[in-house]
Amino acid sequence: MNTQKRPKKQTSTVRVCHPDQFVGLELKQGTTKTKPSAPHLHEAYQISLITAGATIFRYRHSQQVAPAHSLMAIVPGEVHENISIGARTFANIYAEPKFLQQLGLLKQSEQLPYVCEAVIHDLTALTLFSAILQSYSEPSSLIEREIRLMQAFTHLFTHYTDKNLIGTKVGQEHRAVKFVKDFMRERYAEEVTLSELSTLTGLHKNYLLNVFTKEVGISPHRYLMNIRISQAKRLIKQGRPISEVATMTGFSDQSHLTREFQKHSLVTPGAYCHKVSKSLFCSRRSTKN
Repeated sequence: MNTQKRPKKQTSTVRVCHPDQFVGLELKQGTTKTKPSAPHLHEAYQISLITAGATIFRYRHSQQVAPAHSLMAIVPGEVHENISIGARTFANIYAEPKFLQQLGLLKQSEQLPYVCEAVIHDLTALTLFSAILQSYSEPSSLIEREIRLMQAFTHLFTHYTDKNLIGTKVGQEHRAVKFVKDFMRERYAEEVTLSELSTLTGLHKNYLLNVFTKEVGISPHRYLMNIRISQAKRLIKQGRPISEVATMTGFSDQSHLTREFQKHSLVTPGAYCHKVSKSLFCSRRSTKN
């Protein structure tokens, strides 16, 4: 007889909030058993507060470690992936450029501030970003939340950006890569082939694949999946049925959308569409690992 006890199955709890008052702001909080993720990117700044455990991730061609009581800072459009396995507790803040414009921290024609540090060990920054989540875990006025958001991002952009890196990064992007990215953003719901992209750019398929993957950090296919997920989130927030969203964003069916969505966002489309109106933590959605 086998008397060995079976290990308890870990449960991941992830909650998402996209406040009505601010367009382009998303909050995510949870405890999860971290799994290696597919390389992905966001169209928003991702600020992650690691409150327990640690996150090991690959970003800017190197391995980074964010221990407990530190911040992860990911720039829009930059590829990253989790490569650690273990439990962690985290809270993420996603801020799109249009949200920063709404706060008055960024002009519409202005280049995005380039955050240099991937892992930030700064008690002031940690306190300011923690205060944002605190304001969504308890009754708070809109002006209080707005002020806390402005204070945190002002501190980040004042102390951790380098304007000299912006022009260099943009200038190095291969023209064919920029064309492919723009093409996919316009035609994300359509079937796109490497042969078509090769014809449009005038580059051999293998060469184009290598150039794109080297400069962007992921293949054209993975980039297209990221664009589709971003568009799916936008439609889900509008209240569209998930099966309809799958069709509108180019996925073969709802199951295909769900698989890709979970790889990217840790939650299912159904959990993501649950909008929290008063408190980020007043409703719980769980998934079993």
